[in-house]
Parts: sequence; structure tokens; C-alpha cells
Amino acid sequence: MDSEIDRPLEFIRMDEEGKFHMNQDTLRCLSEIKQSVVVVSIIGKYRSGKSYLMNTLAGKRTGFMLGHAVQSCTKGIWVWPRPHPHYPKRMLLLLDTEGLGDVEKDSESHDIHLFTLTLLLSSVLIYNTSNVLCSNGFDQLHMVLNLADHVNTKIHQREDERGMDFHQYFPTFVVCLRDFTLVLEIDGNPCTADEYLEHCLNIRKKGKSRSCRDFNDQRECMCQYFQDRKCFAFPMPTSQDEELGHLDILSDEKLDEQFLKMVEDFRRMIYVNGKVKSSGNVVLNGDCFATMATQYVEAITKGAIPCIESTTQVAVKQANMKAKQDSVNLYKTSMAGVEQQLPMSVEDLMEHQKKSVNDALKLFMNNCVLDRDHEHEKDLQQYFVDQEKFWVEQNYLRSKKESERCLQSLYDPIQQDVEAGQFHCPGGYAKYRERIDEVILKYNNTPKLGPWQHEEMKHFLEKISSESRKISRLDTLLQETERKKFALQEEERLEEQTQNAFQTQSDQNGIMMEAMKSQFETSNTLFEMKIKTMEQQLQAKLERENEERSSIFTPILDVACAAFSVFSPVKGLIAGTARGIVKSLFKI
Repeated sequence: MDSEIDRPLEFIRMDEEGKFHMNQDTLRCLSEIKQSVVVVSIIGKYRSGKSYLMNTLAGKRTGFMLGHAVQSCTKGIWVWPRPHPHYPKRMLLLLDTEGLGDVEKDSESHDIHLFTLTLLLSSVLIYNTSNVLCSNGFDQLHMVLNLADHVNTKIHQREDERGMDFHQYFPTFVVCLRDFTLVLEIDGNPCTADEYLEHCLNIRKKGKSRSCRDFNDQRECMCQYFQDRKCFAFPMPTSQDEELGHLDILSDEKLDEQFLKMVEDFRRMIYVNGKVKSSGNVVLNGDCFATMATQYVEAITKGAIPCIESTTQVAVKQANMKAKQDSVNLYKTSMAGVEQQLPMSVEDLMEHQKKSVNDALKLFMNNCVLDRDHEHEKDLQQYFVDQEKFWVEQNYLRSKKESERCLQSLYDPIQQDVEAGQFHCPGGYAKYRERIDEVILKYNNTPKLGPWQHEEMKHFLEKISSESRKISRLDTLLQETERKKFALQEEERLEEQTQNAFQTQSDQNGIMMEAMKSQFETSNTLFEMKIKTMEQQLQAKLERENEERSSIFTPILDVACAAFSVFSPVKGLIAGTARGIVKSLFKI
């Protein structure tokens, strides 16, 4: 419960037909109490000062309605949740009940139902009465004689077992003797209030009459049912009768000192020794208490006998189901933040999952009520296992989606260029691979793509493999065509160069031949001139020596002619001519 409640709340009311009704707003308020509860209830005759004691336990002067008029003030049952002054992990639930014996109630069953309901809800039951107990002090508790007919402790219980184990479930019984004016003594010996209570409970009447049997049976039942007992004897709070109805506004200075001391002892006993409300081995929190109260009221309203065991089982089951649901809600709230962060690495997801599960289980263990077979805990664990699978799958799906989106956005410009034929050229595959490598690098450096990131890259590479091979084959074909074209151009260029070389060589050979021809003609001219000169010189010489050397020159002339004929047909012709001339000159 987040805030302190500063006033009592209507808990259970009775309508004009005598039926109990739960206040739903109060039930919701009680259901928010996660601490164990100490339920202190008070019963007694109306206008007996019950509300004053409950206000005192609440640490307040006002709260529950005080009344000194003839008409009863409190109707039904009111509850006031208060922080426990001694135990922070407990909550004090103070229940003020409608007075027993109210003349305005004409149904005899009203008191027994009110008493039974209060008894079943309490861990401390205060019986507020006036004066002494010896004679008629317990008259208002005559209904204890028939409790076995109005309460079942077990679902399956034999008739002879009913009431035998009430002491295991019934609350601490505290008797408050109000306006006690007698001296506490037994047979003239001083005694304590507790001893006085035990003495009164052990009194037995002799006789066989109905009234004697009821008197004795009532005290035996009270001793058997309420084995943890306590008694307080409060003196008159003030000697002024006119002030008795205004205790809520009187200062402590105007109240009797012994009365204030007894009030303080009473409060201390309730605070220190008041037990938490339990049913069997089940310690109740506010939620369980509200559920059990609802179950008891429904049973009484339907005319059924309330069963402590079945009601406890229902309360435990509902409490554990609520604890489980609260745990699930906490887990969902925690994991809702994870959903905004998906995708993430599996390690980060598992770390958050583990923390969320631990927090949820801790909440469940704090709120669950005696989950004997760990049924709800096992259900919760299985839920967390299923949720882990769900979140892992969601993380992969989100990772797949984000990875596809990221990779496609990086690849879109390349795809557009592919469709536009930008890589349909020699060397296009190298350009294509360079662009793809850039995409891979950028993609691998993109953060928070989750566990599907590398798997998506594999699928992407498989997806573009056909396109890559097509571009590669086309590039190879284009490069081969280009290579052949280049080779042909090189061959043509080489052939052209060869033809040019041949032409150049031919031109050079023509020039050389012309030069040789010119040189030859020049040599022939010089030679002819030389021969002509020689012939002239020889003719002259032959003419001088013709006669005397005729016989000698003939063989020489033949040799000379033969020599000339060797060098050239022209020279042979010249030699023959020269010989003829020589012969004619010399008449050889």
C-alpha cells in the first residue's frame, strides 16, 4: 500500500434482510497490501466502548465512531489498515464490529453469523465486556456452544471430529473488562487479571438442568477453542460520569492514571504478541485476507457452512494466481523496453531476459502464498521459457527485417547501374566487384543489426551470384573481343609497318641501284677515255715501232685483247677493234 489510510473503511455491511455485503473499494484497497497482516478484531455488547480501544490501537483519538447514546453506532464490520508500530513488514488491520445483542436486530442468527465471521477473520479477538465475568460476563458468547455447527475446518471431516481442531485455527482471545471496580483476588488472595480469567473459565455449576449444562459446556468450549488467552481489567477512565461519553476529546491529564497504564499495557501486548493471521501453514497478506473474507461472506449469505480449509485453498490459489499475474505483468513491462531496442545481439537479449525473469520471480516469491507443489512457480518458469523463445524469434525476425532493409538500401544504387548497363563494358566486372566490396564493408560496419546480420549477407551474396557471373562472363567476352580487335589492329599495324619498311627498302635499293648505275657509267666513261688515250698512245707507239717490232707485238697484242675481253664484253669488243686496228696498222 503506497499511502497511509487516515480513517476506517466500511468492510462488511448487512442489509435490511440480514445479508452481508462486501465493500468492493475496501477489498481493492486490502488487496494492495503485500505485507503479512495482524488482524485485531473486537466484539462485545453495543455501546460498551469498543471503538475507543480500537482507536487507541490505531494510535488515534478519533477514527472509529464512539457512541454513548442508546442507538448503536457501528454497523457491520469496519476495517482500518494501519502501519504496524513494531514490525515494518507487517500491517495492522483493526476490525470494529457491530455490537452483539443489538435490539434493532430481530434475527437470532445475526449475532452468530457476525461472531463466526469475526472469529474466522481474526488473529487476535478482543472480547469487550463490563464488570465481572463470574456470573453473566460470558453470556454474549453463548454462540460458542454451537460453533461446531457453523464452522468446518476440513473439507472432508467426520461428524465426531468437528470442533476438535478449532484451537489450531482460532485467534488469540483477549478479554477486556471495562469499568472494573472490584479487587482482583480469588478466595481472598490477590491475583492477576489472567488468573482471574482462568478462574472464571474453570467455574462449573452443579446440577443437570439445561442452564447448568450450557454454563459448563460454554466454558469448556472456550477453554478448548481458545487456548491462547489474555485478560485486562480496565478501571473507570474518569470519575466524572458526564465525561465517559467523550473519551475521544479528553486529554490524558483528565483520565485516570491506572486506566492510562492499563491502556498502554494493552497496546503493548497487542503490538508485541499479536500474531500474523494464518490459516494452517498459510500466512495471509492483505490480498489473501480479502479473498478469504469474500469466501466466508458468500458462504454465510448462501446459508452454507464456511470451511476454513476450502476457503484457504481458494485464497491461496487466487493469491498465487495474482502473484503470478503480477510477476508476468512486471516481466512484460520490463521486456516492453527491450522491444524498442530490437534487434540486438543474442548476448544482450539473454542478459535482459535473465534480469527480467529474476525480477519477476523475486516479485512472485515475495507475493506467493505457500505454493506447496510449486505449481504456480513451475507454470511461471514455463511461461518464461516460452517467452524466451518468443523474444529470440522476434529478435531474429526484426534483425532479418533490418538487415534486409540496410543491405537493400546500400545495394539499390548498384542495382540501378546494373539495370542501366553501366557494367556492360570491358573491365565492368572489376568496377562491379569494387562497388560490391564497398557495400559489404559498409554493411558489416553497420551497428545494431542483430544476429541475422551475417546470415543476411550470405543470402545477399547468393542472391547476386547469378548477376555477378553474368557480368563476369560478359566482361570476359567483351575483353576477349577487345583483345582480338586489338590483336587484329596490331597485326594490321605491323603489316603496314612491314609494307612501309619494304617500300622504304625498295626505295633505298632503287637509289642504290641508280647510284651504282651512275657510278658504273662514270667508271665506263673514265675507262673508255683511258682506253682511248691508251689506244692513241699505243697507236702512236705502234706506228713508230710497227715495222721493227711487228713480230714481237702480235703475241702481246693478243694477250692484251684477251685481257680486255675478260673484264667486259664491251672491253672485248674494244680489244678486238684495237687488235684489228693494230693488225691493220702493223699489217699483221
